[in-house]
Amino acid sequence: MRDIRVTLITILLSSIAVPLPAQDRYLEPPSAVARILDAPQTPAVSVSPTRDWLLLMERPSLPGIAEVAAPDLRLAGIRLDPRTNGPSRAPAYTGLVLRAVNATVERRVQVPAGRIGNIDWSPDGKRFAFSVATDQGLSLAIAEVAEGASREIRGLRLNAANGAPCSWIDSKSLLCRTVPASRGAPPVRTVTPAGPVIQESEGRAAPNRTYQDLLRDQTDEALFDFYFTSQLVEVRVDGTTTPVGSPAVYLDAAPSPDGRFLLVETVHRPFSYLVPINRFPVRFEVWDRAGAVVRLIADRSLQEEVPPSFDAVPVGPRSIGWRADQPATVQWVEATDGGDPRRRVGTRDEVRLLAAPFTGQPATLFAAEWRVRQAQWTTRGQAVVSESWNRTSMTRTWLLEPGAQPRKLFERSSEDRYGDPGSFLTAVTPTGTRLIHTSADGRTAWL
Repeated sequence: MRDIRVTLITILLSSIAVPLPAQDRYLEPPSAVARILDAPQTPAVSVSPTRDWLLLMERPSLPGIAEVAAPDLRLAGIRLDPRTNGPSRAPAYTGLVLRAVNATVERRVQVPAGRIGNIDWSPDGKRFAFSVATDQGLSLAIAEVAEGASREIRGLRLNAANGAPCSWIDSKSLLCRTVPASRGAPPVRTVTPAGPVIQESEGRAAPNRTYQDLLRDQTDEALFDFYFTSQLVEVRVDGTTTPVGSPAVYLDAAPSPDGRFLLVETVHRPFSYLVPINRFPVRFEVWDRAGAVVRLIADRSLQEEVPPSFDAVPVGPRSIGWRADQPATVQWVEATDGGDPRRRVGTRDEVRLLAAPFTGQPATLFAAEWRVRQAQWTTRGQAVVSESWNRTSMTRTWLLEPGAQPRKLFERSSEDRYGDPGSFLTAVTPTGTRLIHTSADGRTAWL
């Protein structure tokens, strides 16, 4: 019996070791199946800010094998395509068609060859910008609605490692994150490390969530610096460009509604092997259009010890952005309990405002008992602020009017789907911001 078992094992191992016939290409399915799989999806639709044009964005049925097999880098919680310096396996469009809302006019937009993405209308609705991805990188193109044609901005390579690379300053110019012209070859990972990766316990409890695709060593740090460093460039619709500031790792650079200032988020060292990029140290600054610092809003430290509770938030300003109804006012939310939900305090968050020329102290708009989740504005200077508390699954919505006490609009369980009043309908302003849509007298809003 022992000899028989040895013989059977030998036969099985021999059969496993026999190689299959070589296959040098992928096999095509039957034509009927291919027609089903290759049928294009229904186009995505984008409405112009002036609501007179539809942009139909044609989508492929399935990504090609070249896209699926493309390399990706996993750095600081982000998966990056090193060929494009943008997100790996990002959804893309294959064609663009303009269709008039109130007429039968329809025209196909002539676009450069490549994968189309990052579509963004200008505030006046006369044109839109988009990116074109190829194996050589990510380029910027601008399409004119009246002509139905686009033109590529030559000599410019976009950096979309951390999201959409461009935003409109006004209807004539954009601010873009680009690959620095002086950037050389990427760092090469060596087989033999230069030194050990040292992590030290300081002897105190610091619970944290578990993240994927984090930095692992000094080579990853060098790759992060290489791919995420960008140069801010102002791009005008006629194709002329002007650098703004110096190359750095920019998380965002948002123009103010009046186009006079920029709200810039810059990552700086020390980097972390425990948390992703949105927990790295960040400076929030207001710049002028030339790149000079007007005001430091905050310099947030490395956030490695934020408690894992859903009601826990980082210390210092967060949700920093421009107030949508004012020319140049920065708004943010800041925890007054140190970001720790275990503390017993009367208020936990404050909504703060700082208006141009950014020389005074910030004003407090609203003090919340719970965590502030959103602050929206109307054309009449009214604010709608939502706060919630995950531990009790409760949420509140307040109406703040100038010179009046806050008025509670809703208070309910966030788990009550039937009692959910919905989201406020918004409209695009001439400066490109979005405000809650109200009646002419400001007394009615829609959800």
